[in-house]
Amino acid sequence: MDREAHPQRAHARLKNLGGELTLERKKATWKGGHEPAPLGSYRKAQRGYNAAHPLPESRAPVRGLSAHLGHLRCVDGLLINKKRVLRLMRQHVLLVKAHPRLQATRTPTRSKPRPIAPPQWWGIDMTQVMVEPLGWMSVVIGLDWYTKKIVGHSVGLRAKTSQWLAALGSAVQRQLPPRSRDHGLHLMSDNDCQPTAVACLKTCATLSITQAFTRYNNPRGNVDTQRLMRMLKEELLRLREWTSPLELEQALVAWITWDNTRDLHSAEGNRTPYQVKQQLRHSTQFAAA
Repeated sequence: MDREAHPQRAHARLKNLGGELTLERKKATWKGGHEPAPLGSYRKAQRGYNAAHPLPESRAPVRGLSAHLGHLRCVDGLLINKKRVLRLMRQHVLLVKAHPRLQATRTPTRSKPRPIAPPQWWGIDMTQVMVEPLGWMSVVIGLDWYTKKIVGHSVGLRAKTSQWLAALGSAVQRQLPPRSRDHGLHLMSDNDCQPTAVACLKTCATLSITQAFTRYNNPRGNVDTQRLMRMLKEELLRLREWTSPLELEQALVAWITWDNTRDLHSAEGNRTPYQVKQQLRHSTQFAAA
């Protein structure tokens, strides 16, 4: 693969809307730069992720209208109407068509837990990726539901309980104060064999972490973590063929750093997890003073 690119959700294509885009009453005209390519031609192109250059220009419509609009308003500082961005994306085939057949017909039995302060609710989940010639490798990710920050991760050849505990241990050491417990931390996970193992139950009990598991036929129980795993697959794991565990680990660390420091989350008011953490720290210090 000669040119590797991280899908930046076509933000670079819509960056200079205020000065280089002429929007008439019924027609949007693009002036300057390179026009976005059709979706079909992009799907035929090779895609990948470059850890050294995590944010090159791309034509991948990975995110939708809300992500583009939030980036234009909060990052580029452009006062632009939502309908104009939608019109431009529709004109250049940057919208993904809905598939009614792929929508689940089940309904959730209860709403998900909603944290009011960090660290209160964390989510943990695992996915797998093919690495030649070793085979399938498992990637475990831990997420803070309040700040949407990836707090821990682990990559291993076998999906064992020790790998889940390694991801959880790195998150606890980095995010929680040393030599302290009883933070009221809850850990949400699926009913896999790793989080329900005796070793995981004992470790969480020692760390005063209350485990919670998703209920049957209730996909919303761990929806924040599931959404993160979907982003990880679409933006990193499925974009290239991996040939070494070291290459996978380096690319994963670069993607996590980018997601924590530069990716905007609409649930946080179009702020990055780092900005949410900093503003919360400043507000806490101000209240204490």
